[in-house]
Amino acid sequence: MTAQDLKNSILQLAVQGKLVPQDPSDEPASELLKRCSTTFLKVSDEYVFPFDIPNSWEWTKLGNLVSVMGGTSYKSNEVTKSGVRILRGGNIQNSEVLYLDNDVFLPESFIDSEKTIRNGDVLIVASTGSKAVIGKPGFVFEDDAMTQIGAFLRIIRPHHLVLAPFIRTLFDSEYYRGHIRNQVQGMNINNVKNEHITEFIVPIPPLAEQKRIVAKIEELLPLIERYGEAEERLKELNAEFPDKLRKSILQQAVQGKLTERDPADEPASELLKRICAEKAKLIAEEKIKKEKPLPPITDEEKPFEIPETWEWAPMGAIYNIHSSKRIHAKEYTIEGVPFFRSLEVVSLAKGIEPPVSYYIAQKRYDEICQDNIMPKKGDLLIACIGGSIGWNWIVDDRVFYYKDGNVVAFDGHDNFDIEYLKLYLSSPAFLKQIFDDVSGTAYKALTIEMLKAHYIPVPPLAEQKRIVARVEELLAVCDELK
Repeated sequence: MTAQDLKNSILQLAVQGKLVPQDPSDEPASELLKRCSTTFLKVSDEYVFPFDIPNSWEWTKLGNLVSVMGGTSYKSNEVTKSGVRILRGGNIQNSEVLYLDNDVFLPESFIDSEKTIRNGDVLIVASTGSKAVIGKPGFVFEDDAMTQIGAFLRIIRPHHLVLAPFIRTLFDSEYYRGHIRNQVQGMNINNVKNEHITEFIVPIPPLAEQKRIVAKIEELLPLIERYGEAEERLKELNAEFPDKLRKSILQQAVQGKLTERDPADEPASELLKRICAEKAKLIAEEKIKKEKPLPPITDEEKPFEIPETWEWAPMGAIYNIHSSKRIHAKEYTIEGVPFFRSLEVVSLAKGIEPPVSYYIAQKRYDEICQDNIMPKKGDLLIACIGGSIGWNWIVDDRVFYYKDGNVVAFDGHDNFDIEYLKLYLSSPAFLKQIFDDVSGTAYKALTIEMLKAHYIPVPPLAEQKRIVARVEELLAVCDELK
């Protein structure tokens, strides 16, 4: 049950006489009604009452208890910067009457003492284009001789001020909202007529019980408010939970806490030797450039412990990491080979096919391909600037080119699972370190050198595949929670 549902239930109990006990010594409501109106509007004998009420209560038409008044009409050329404030539909929000910066003012000659608001008044939106707003009430708690209502509002004014608190309860209840839905929205009209209010049949308790009802509601409202705050916090936690769980899964994965070790797995140290040998071969064949070796990671630099069969290694020792040959804005074309920036990589990382904004000519692309490594299926692109840093995408079989600096490529190979690299680059373990590295710079950018020097926890290759499978299984559950 939501806080609003709880409030509605309490108000419904109030208008049915079930919120507080009856007192036999109370003057019955029939006597109160005799004092409230000189011209009595009688309820038809054929009317079917919607629920039972206590014997000391009475059913009556609201017109026996209140007067209904329309608002002030004016022309746009009559509006001034000061004078009489005119309330409109927007001034009624959450049962309150608010004064707004954009309120309309009219000259003091427009003052109508009957239409200036008074303590106890209920203002309702009587005419609007939105059916959801029709009949919405706002409660007035003090006189204001310089404020009155516009033509699209109505004043509901109790005949006696002592009736005002319980009348507010009626207008705050689902019983009133249901009446408006039936009389106005159900009839497909866009305004509340006076008779919709005066002919509204309402239950009235003895005056003494009205006071007990209102006192009980005022006692309960702070509790409902605290319940509502707790409800909102729970909504926030529920909304945050899938994302927090997702991050936790990725963090646990790269720390080796989601999978069991298998003694049959080749240890990561042997895997790294094989990767090193393969890179040496590519360097000898002049397919990639030789890199300056990086110093081993120190114990102080390790962000967390990893299993004994794992190793720490710089990403530059595992992957050929590079960017593209620069393309200048003057080389953009309206068709040809799609040109991806960090914006497009972020969309692809989210599983959204991006609209292509820029292209380069096929001829220019072919020229670049002769001397540069082009992304192929199974490579990985990572966005490297601003708020897009860290978003990454494993390349499919499409043909495209990409922006240097904004996007960096990892060349995939058989000795390291590219899906494991992807989940590591998406993990809090990686992102926190990277954002710490770039947060102090004026231009937030992740460079190729930073990526090459970044140490990644390396599981055995077989365990990399088990980790990827386990993460995919758990993230699917996270998606179901959204």
